[in-house]
Amino acid sequence: MDFFEVIAKRKAIRKYLPGKTIPEKDIAKILETASLAPSARHLQSYKVFCVKSPANIGKVFQAYYNQRTDFIKNAALILIFCTDPEQAIASFGDRGKNLYTLQDATIAASFSILAATALGYATCWVGNFDEQKIKEVLQTTLTPVATIVIGYPDEDPVRPERKPLTDLVEYR
Repeated sequence: MDFFEVIAKRKAIRKYLPGKTIPEKDIAKILETASLAPSARHLQSYKVFCVKSPANIGKVFQAYYNQRTDFIKNAALILIFCTDPEQAIASFGDRGKNLYTLQDATIAASFSILAATALGYATCWVGNFDEQKIKEVLQTTLTPVATIVIGYPDEDPVRPERKPLTDLVEYR
């Protein structure tokens, strides 16, 4: 699948086949791809927590806010991207702490979604979680900013309509 096919295929999937696992080699490929994402001064000021046991997925699930997240229980893997501002402060001060580390983490999360899609898995970026509960489950002081839920698709929804480029782009 070429790059543009991966982009076209990627959709938020909220229904997964239960009881399936993702091979370690594929998890490694997804994480390696995330690590190739651009980052400010190549600091990679983030950390990824890879949650793959059903018990730990169940613990993470408790941190989500609404009923639309029930699908997470059937996920094969959850990648939780956290900012690591201490890595950016020395190089960039407050801008690094408050912005660059957030950008680094979210770009890496996006790369992980594309890698998972290229490998044939379904993904969903979920951001409606209780930050403190996630920190407790992960036993970290780092701030979670994105959770990428990955599994085997059990649906093929129609892609929601996108805004026309004329609404999104201004040429100068």
